[in-house]
This record gives sequence, C-alpha cells and structure tokens, in this order.
Amino acid sequence: MTTNPPLLDIKDLTVEFQTRRGVVKAVQHIDIAIGKGETVGIVGESGSGKSVTSYAVMRILDRAGRIAEGSVTFSGVDLRAANERQMRDLRGREMSMIFQNPRAALNPIRKVGRQIEDVLRQHVQAGSDDIKEKAVDILKQVKIARPEERYHAYPFEMSGGMCQRV
Repeated sequence: MTTNPPLLDIKDLTVEFQTRRGVVKAVQHIDIAIGKGETVGIVGESGSGKSVTSYAVMRILDRAGRIAEGSVTFSGVDLRAANERQMRDLRGREMSMIFQNPRAALNPIRKVGRQIEDVLRQHVQAGSDDIKEKAVDILKQVKIARPEERYHAYPFEMSGGMCQRV
C-alpha cells in the first residue's frame, strides 16, 4: 500500500523575530503534515505561535520575522525557496488564509466587489465584464445573501461572518 505525500509538509520549523532585546524564537521545531482533503485545527494558548506558523507558511511574516530553520513544502513546492511571483501564484489559487479579524483584511473605504476583482485580476485572465460576473459568482459560492447587492457594499455594511467568507 502506498501513501500519498502530504499536501502541506512542515518539518522542524523554527520562526524567530529580531527585537530590541535580541532574538525571540516564536515557534520552535514544529512538525505538521496535512494530507489532501484533511481538515486540521491548530489550537493553543494565546501567544503559542499558531498565527506565526500560519504566516510563515504563507510567507507573510512581519519584516522582523524569519524562518530560521526547517522546511515548508506545499504540493511538492519548497515554499522557503519559492520566489515572490511563485508565492503570489500559490496564494489565492492554491492556498489561502482566513484571518482572525476579517474586517482588518478588507479595505474599509473600497467596496467589497472591487476588492474581489483586484484579486481576480492577479489570478484570472478575463475582461472587465467577466471579472465583475466572477466576483458576484464568488459571493454566491460563499453563500452571501443578495450577492449582486453585496458586491456594491462596503465591509462595514456586512457582518463579521460575511467579511470572513469574502
């Protein structure tokens, strides 16, 4: 019997931050293997490194942070070695992250539909009419009521749960 390699394979991950007081190791020697189709929850006390681990995988660490040790592989791609263009192609298409505060991820002065269009333009080849149609379709897919109206809404006009799904 053969086993498939994990979709996400994190081995011996250590993440550290440079501070005024020196180096702080926020995550030390983490191992996680997640197979395709698996649902996994990462739990722990506040400050235990859950978010930092996720930021490291997505390569969106704060400027002071860095992966000091270990490997992160997604679908056979070494994420530590991937350039920014490769990461942009993966983010949004293959991997994504739902932040704890969904409103903070959305621009409060731009309508939701336009923000979805911005992401689509980076990842999809389509004309402007097609992009708008795709944006409305995405709102439908994530079960946003009245998607045609919500396309024109600002984040503050939507519930936290709706913003999280966007």
